[in-house]
Amino acid sequence: MQVAVASDIMVMNAIARASLTPVAKSGAVYFSIMNHGADDDVLVSISTPMATTAEVHETKMDGDVMKMRALEKPLFIAAGSNIKLE
Repeated sequence: MQVAVASDIMVMNAIARASLTPVAKSGAVYFSIMNHGADDDVLVSISTPMATTAEVHETKMDGDVMKMRALEKPLFIAAGSNIKLE
């Protein structure tokens, strides 16, 4: 199990999946964030030395089409909660 801890926040179980083709310009990383603290927190940004840019995305149904878009606001992490980015 991979774990990174900062104060009351723990990031764990990170996995990066290989892109479907060798020429793909994007990839994906999945992980969990656990807030052990008594206060709510927010994820305001992400970065990696492995890519020029990194974004947190959400998926939503738009009619009959599933769409993925970058989050436009910080990701809320309630006190005592565990969220999965998958």
